[in-house]
Amino acid sequence: MLSAVFLAAAASTVAAYGGHSSSVISTYPDLRACAAQPSVFSCENTTVIENTCCSPTPGGLVLQTQFWSTWTGLEKKGQKLPKGSWTLHGLWPDNASIPCDGSFESYCDASRQYDPTPDASTTFPAWTGPGIDTFVEKFGRYEMLDWMNKYWINQGAPNADFWAHEFSKHATCTSTFDVKCYGPNYKQHQEVVDFFDAVIRAFKQYPTFDMLAAFGITPSNSTTYSLSQIQTALQSQTGAVPFLGCKNGTILSEVWYFSHVFGTESYGTYKPLDSTTKTTCNASLPIQYLEPLDLTMITLNFGSQKGESATRRALSELSLSVAKSKKIVVVTGAGISCSSGIPDFRSSDGLYALVKEKYPDVVLKGRDLFDASLFRDPTSTAVFHTFIAQLKQSIDAAEPGPTHHFIQTLDSKKKLVRSYTQNIDGFEARVGLLSSATEEAKGKGKARLRVKDVKNVQLHGDIHSVRCRSCSAEYPCTQAHLDVFLQGGAPECPECLARADARAARCARSIKVGVLRPAIVLYDEPHPFGEEISAIQTADVGRKPDMLIIMGTSLKVHGLKKLVKDFAKTVHAHNSPGKVTAAKKHAGKVIFVNRTPPSSEWAGIIDYHVEGTTDEWVERVVEDWKRMRPADWEVQKTLVAAENGDVSMSSPFKVVATTKNKVAKKDTKKKPRTNGENVPPPPEPIPMELGSPEVVIVEKRAAAAIAPPLSPSKRRQANSHYTPESSPSKRRTLSPMKGLDDSSRGLLFTAPTSKTKPTSKMDVDLFDDDEHRPVKPVPQRRTKRAVPAADL
Repeated sequence: MLSAVFLAAAASTVAAYGGHSSSVISTYPDLRACAAQPSVFSCENTTVIENTCCSPTPGGLVLQTQFWSTWTGLEKKGQKLPKGSWTLHGLWPDNASIPCDGSFESYCDASRQYDPTPDASTTFPAWTGPGIDTFVEKFGRYEMLDWMNKYWINQGAPNADFWAHEFSKHATCTSTFDVKCYGPNYKQHQEVVDFFDAVIRAFKQYPTFDMLAAFGITPSNSTTYSLSQIQTALQSQTGAVPFLGCKNGTILSEVWYFSHVFGTESYGTYKPLDSTTKTTCNASLPIQYLEPLDLTMITLNFGSQKGESATRRALSELSLSVAKSKKIVVVTGAGISCSSGIPDFRSSDGLYALVKEKYPDVVLKGRDLFDASLFRDPTSTAVFHTFIAQLKQSIDAAEPGPTHHFIQTLDSKKKLVRSYTQNIDGFEARVGLLSSATEEAKGKGKARLRVKDVKNVQLHGDIHSVRCRSCSAEYPCTQAHLDVFLQGGAPECPECLARADARAARCARSIKVGVLRPAIVLYDEPHPFGEEISAIQTADVGRKPDMLIIMGTSLKVHGLKKLVKDFAKTVHAHNSPGKVTAAKKHAGKVIFVNRTPPSSEWAGIIDYHVEGTTDEWVERVVEDWKRMRPADWEVQKTLVAAENGDVSMSSPFKVVATTKNKVAKKDTKKKPRTNGENVPPPPEPIPMELGSPEVVIVEKRAAAAIAPPLSPSKRRQANSHYTPESSPSKRRTLSPMKGLDDSSRGLLFTAPTSKTKPTSKMDVDLFDDDEHRPVKPVPQRRTKRAVPAADL
C-alpha cells in the first residue's frame, strides 16, 4: 500500500515536468523495497529502519529553504531574478535524533564532493572538474536545467556552482540519495538528478510569493509589515509557522519550511511543523519586503570596441537609437568641458583637488570653497573671488568642445527638448544654444522669451555674470569686475549706488551699498531661478521625451539626482508592454556617458553606461548617424538665376544650399473671425440734397437709422477701445497730445512713472504661439471717504 502511494507521488512529479521521454534512463530506485518500512513520518519513527533508502536517515527533519533577493550580481551576464517568485535555496536534512534538535551533518562523502567553493565546515578540496550541470545534461534533463536557471539563482557566481554546493553539502548526508540505493543498474550521477528533482518538488509545495500576496503582502519599497502579519499569512496556508530570516532584523530575506517526511524526499508526503529555529526578524519593528532591483544596466567600454564585435554592435545600436529618437533631454556636467582645458570637480586633478592644493590653510576640503558659508569669513571670501576670477580667465581663453557642438546638432535636427547643465562656463551659449542665464532669456515685457526658446538651462548659474549680494541685481561680468576680484575684493553694486545717491540728494537716511559676487549657485544656497527651472522641468516632462542622455557628471548632487530620476521615469514609460514597433525598439533609453561608473543607486534607472570620454562617444554617434541615416544630413539645393542671366538652361545659375525641412502640417486650428465678417451689407444710399455743412452728420444719422444693429459678439471693433462707436460709455475723447488736467482727473500727483514689476526674471510662458496669456483683472482699490474739516 505504501509503495502505491510513493508510485502515485512519483507519477505526479514526472507529470509536473511534462514527463520523461522513453529514451531517458530511469533514475528512480526500486520502490517495492520501501513497503516494509514503518508507516510513520521520519522524526516520529521509534523503530529500526531496515531500508534507509526509503526514509531519510539520519536527517529526518527536512527543511525546504528559500531566498528573497533583490539582485544577483551577474545581471550583465543574463543572470536575473524570476518575477513573482522567491528563489530556491536548498533542501536540508537535519538530524532526526529524539527529539529532532535541528543539528545537521555536512559534506559526508568525499567521493561526491562537486563543490568548487566548499565552505569552512569541511577540509575537502575544491572541485575542479566539469560543472554539475553537465551531469544533468547527460540524462537529457534540459527542461530541468531551464527551470533551475530561472528559480535556483546564485548571487555573484554561476548558478551551477550553487547547485553543486547544495548537493555536496546536504545530499551526501541523507541516506535516500546513497549510491547503494540504486543497485546494479546505477548510472553515474543518477543521485544528483534525483536530488534536484526532490528539491524542485519540495519548493513547489511552498509558493511563498503567492501565499503572501493572498494576504495583501507584496514587495514594496515604501510599505512595511509586522512580523505577525507575515507569520499568520504563511501559517494559515501551510499549517505551521516557518522560520523567517531578516537582514539587520528588519529586511525580509529568507524562509525555512520545516517538515517530517513520510517516505523519501522525492516521492514521500511532507508534514509541516513549526520552526525549531528562532526567527531573526525583530517582532517590535516594521519589516521591509523590498522590491527587486532591476539591475539591467549594460556597460560598454569604449576603449574595447576595437577588439570586441559585440561592443561595436551595441554602440552602433545606441547611435541608431539617438538618430531615431525625436525628443531628447540632455543632462551634462563638468566632464564635457575637460577637453577644452576646464577641469572637472571631483577627479584627482579636478577643481576640488586644485583648491585644496592652492589654499591648504583656508579650506579643509576643496568643496568648502563652493559652499555658501564661505561668505562668513573675509579670508575665504577673498580666496573665492580670486579663484573664480582666474577660472573665468581660463574659460574665456578656451573653446567649446565636440560634446557642446553635438548638443547644438541635436537642436538643429529638431531632436533636442532641452539641455540641463551643471556647468558655469557658458559654452552652450557660444555654440548657439540660448541659455537661461543670458540677458535675452531674462528680458522684460515684449523682449521676454517663451520657455521653449531657452534651449539650455544652467542649473548652477553662469560665471559670465555677477549678482549683488544685497539687491540681487545682475550684470555681465566685465574686465573691471575681474580686476577687482583678482585682488580678492568685490565691486560695488551700481543699482545700490544709484539708490544711495538718490537718497543722499533728498537728504534721506543712507542705505547699505551691496557688493557684487560671481552669479554662480553654491552648496546650501537657494537658486535665484529655482521656481522658473522647476516650471521648465515640469513642462519638459509633459512633453514626454523618449531619450535621456547624461554626460560628464558623477550624479552626486541631490537636486540633479531628482531631476534625472524624474526624466528617466518619463522616458521609460515608452517601454510599456505592447506591440514592439521599430520606433519603440529605439525609444525609452537612458544613456550615461562617463569615465567612471554610476553608483548602485542608479540600478534600474540607467540602461547603458558608455565607459569613456564624452567627446569620443558623440563623435562616434555622429559618424554612425551619417552612415546609417544619410538622408538626415542631406542638403537641398536650389537653382537661382543670376542677376544678369536669363531663366534658361544656358543661363548662369547660383546654387543655394538650404536645409531640408519637413513639409509643414496644415493648420487645422480655427482662425478667429476678422472685423469684416458676418457684417450685413451697407444700405442703399438715399438721395438727399442738403445745402448746409452738416451733410456728413446727417448722412451718418441716416445710415445708423437704417442699418440693423450688430449683435454684441459681432460688433465692429476699431483700433482704439475708447472710440464712441466701440465703447459708448467712454464717448468723451481727448486729443492724443493733450489730456485732462490733474485736478479734473482727480489725481493728487502727476502720472506715475514706474511700471509694474515683472513677476519673474524669466518668462515662464507655457502657452503656444497662437494662444495668449490670460489677462488678470486689475482690482479696483477703494479709497477712504474724505472727512469734512468740520468733523476733525
